[in-house]
Amino acid sequence: MSTLAWLWLFDPSYSAFNWLLQAMGANGALLGDPYWARFAVILVNVWVGAPFFMIMYLAALKSVPEQLYEAAR
Repeated sequence: MSTLAWLWLFDPSYSAFNWLLQAMGANGALLGDPYWARFAVILVNVWVGAPFFMIMYLAALKSVPEQLYEAAR
């Protein structure tokens, strides 16, 4: 579902982002500019990868022994 949502958001003809840009008076070709195309790829990659990294950080924090917390207190 997430992939279909991103596909719809970046569709060249009926994109929500292009519609929003056109409504604000800007050029609607979001992915035609290399800067914004790179930004879009990075945005989707962060959106997909962030939950995995958050789970890994949580697992690392849960594996800290209780003795370290006691020593810090």
